[in-house]
Amino acid sequence: MPGEYGFCTIDVRGGDIVSRMFIAIRFTPVHRHLLKETAEQSRSFVTHGKYVPHDLYHLTVQFLGEMKAGEAELVRNELAQCAEIFPPFELEFDRMGYFEKRNKAILWIGIRNHQALIELHEEVHQRISKLGFADERSFRPHITIARQVAFNDERSKENLIKKPINIQSFCVDQIDLMESIRLDDHLTYRSIKAYKLTGEKGFYS
Repeated sequence: MPGEYGFCTIDVRGGDIVSRMFIAIRFTPVHRHLLKETAEQSRSFVTHGKYVPHDLYHLTVQFLGEMKAGEAELVRNELAQCAEIFPPFELEFDRMGYFEKRNKAILWIGIRNHQALIELHEEVHQRISKLGFADERSFRPHITIARQVAFNDERSKENLIKKPINIQSFCVDQIDLMESIRLDDHLTYRSIKAYKLTGEKGFYS
């Protein structure tokens, strides 16, 4: 059953391949709604795009790729230890932006003042790298809101970036090991395991 953060949970025991796993921060229904309201404001700047369903909004901390259940168990052990070190922290939302991808774009909502998030990512990355699973792409924290986007014109790109957004900060108190799957030809995500952040206050530099 979906929990507070809106994703189903599954059991990864067994020998099957678990496709496209990643570690993420999920949002409560309240913040998913606020993020959706902001995403809707971007529609006036584009001619078309494939918008992400708001119940799938998340922030990827570390991409892992395809893994077997036994490999996932190794990752679970590392995440459990990591969560014991890091205390909860506030996540502040910045502005909308985009990544160019061929002749289309990916729209996102960015993060500001994210030192705690960077430290969390670095710790996760170090732990996962020693297992041989971590993706080596640079960490650019964001929430994807639309894909395959075409802008009205070049000025629309500039105006999108300049548009202020107003979303209250979000308390990150857990990280999740996630699986990306297709059900009835639709992309969705499942939480394999949630890890509460229980570290001591004052940890972050």
